[in-house]
Amino acid sequence: MATSLTSLRQEVMKLLGVGWIGTATGGSVTTLTDTDWVQDSGASTRSFVGAWLFRPTAAAADQVRRITTYASGTFTHGGANYATAPVAADAYEVHVFMAPGDFNSCINRALQRRFYWDYAWLSLIDDADMEASGVTDWTATNTTLTKATTAGVVSHGAQVLRAVNSAANGRAASITLPCTPGEVYFLDAWCMPNGDYTATLIAYDVTNSANIKTVSYAGREPKRLWLSFTVPTGCERMAVWLRGDDAAADIYWDNVLLYANRRRQYWLPSWLTEARQVARLEHLSARSDEAANISFDLDGQWLERSYQLYPSFAANHPLSILLSFYPQGPARVVALRPFASLSAETSTTTMDLQWAAWISVVEIIRTFLLKPTGDRGDYPRLLALAQARVHTLDKLHMPAITRRPFLAEPYSLAVT
Repeated sequence: MATSLTSLRQEVMKLLGVGWIGTATGGSVTTLTDTDWVQDSGASTRSFVGAWLFRPTAAAADQVRRITTYASGTFTHGGANYATAPVAADAYEVHVFMAPGDFNSCINRALQRRFYWDYAWLSLIDDADMEASGVTDWTATNTTLTKATTAGVVSHGAQVLRAVNSAANGRAASITLPCTPGEVYFLDAWCMPNGDYTATLIAYDVTNSANIKTVSYAGREPKRLWLSFTVPTGCERMAVWLRGDDAAADIYWDNVLLYANRRRQYWLPSWLTEARQVARLEHLSARSDEAANISFDLDGQWLERSYQLYPSFAANHPLSILLSFYPQGPARVVALRPFASLSAETSTTTMDLQWAAWISVVEIIRTFLLKPTGDRGDYPRLLALAQARVHTLDKLHMPAITRRPFLAEPYSLAVT
């Protein structure tokens, strides 16, 4: 089950026993009122002075203020006036341990230090697996491009490309690639029309503005389209087009895999930063029947192949992989992927909630103890207790390979 940043942070606050989570009953541009749960006429006006008042559902400019006074359920802040005053049912948090931004940073550092198994699909195309944020690696013509995460439409990973046409033959074009006439390529892509539409996969000659080869599919079921082609004479640059033939076409695309017959070196995605994350390389042994429009069955027999990893200085590609063979079909790296950081309050993680919360508690207490503060109170003991809990949860959830020392030196790993 996915957990939002808001829910995770509030769970961490409960485990730490610090701060306050509530629901406003009203407010103004300088105050937030909660007369249901924090109204106490006997409380000192300095009860919450200096604490951070955080509104997770407010606009970014209205989220954080420092409390200057408190009286009978009303928090008064000393910052700029709210652009939008709090109203009844608005969620709020009072942070006394550290600023909400620092709290979130600790959570994100904790998440990124834990891993899960994932596939890195090899392809000559940037954002071939559609896992990058946004659609900047794809150029839209007569279509609107977004990344879809809805369950039931995602083939692999966390998201797919969705193309909704505004006119017939709307398309998403990949980056332009240099090519050599006479070279043979293999192209494979997953698609799923969201209705009775026709999806067409195109190898496109950018130099001469012409299609090199196409393959189409009309239906509603998920389908892998596959074709092989030879770069024509005079073609020096090429691209891959994902086209919806119909004027109202609505099509999902994923894993656009392009391989050159004489190329063995490919970039790895940005989340693969160290050789020790890589467990193995797999290549699908089954071949496709292009004439019958039958593509690779990704549930077929995957063969483990040998490879070497090398450092790369290309942007967004810390590593490259040298294959021991020339791929003529889907190839993927099985690797340990760090959990992604949560950039917005509505951002979610699939990490187990208790696992995520306890590793965040450890990171927050460590951060606090590193600060040059005076009284550390009981936090060293609490840290030891939290670390014991994390140790148990790590054994339960973390892939086994991450629980033992990596023996391979970075960039020298070779598997046969």
